[in-house]
Amino acid sequence: MKKFWKITKRVLFITTGAIALFFIVLLTFGSFAEIHYNGTETKVIKATPEQVWNVLSDVERYSGSRHEVKRVEVLSRDENGVKSWKEHTNLHGAMTYQALEEIPNEKMVIQMVESDFGLSGVWTFTLAEDNGETTVSLHEDSDARGLLMRSILNALGRNANQRLLLMTLEKEVKKG
Repeated sequence: MKKFWKITKRVLFITTGAIALFFIVLLTFGSFAEIHYNGTETKVIKATPEQVWNVLSDVERYSGSRHEVKRVEVLSRDENGVKSWKEHTNLHGAMTYQALEEIPNEKMVIQMVESDFGLSGVWTFTLAEDNGETTVSLHEDSDARGLLMRSILNALGRNANQRLLLMTLEKEVKKG
């Protein structure tokens, strides 16, 4: 029995040390990562700009289509739709967005005005029709001030969120 506890302690010590080392390395690399990110990702979606726009502009749908969004709280709307909203995440935090510009079937500009994760920025979706398909360009101009979030984004690639948003948009457009 003594040998069992000795081995268990050793395994626990090694596991704890490995986890601690992982976070130390992650945070160290994150501390050297750029706070600011500016980049564009593009995806061709086999649908009309109107079909893409209908999904993109339906922010209340986000909680059912994006795994990290637990619930969407609409803060304001006008005759054209939702103007500001708060996304409550499964990471025990929230992000508040505001629509800055909306040109139906062409362009949507949204700004993250508040975040529990040390993030801020502006995201611009541009839609262009080409032979019955839609080219969606997503430009991100953002800052990751929180060290942990900057470290995670750096490890995944700063454009990972853009790629995920475009993949999710394509999937939701296919669903209709």
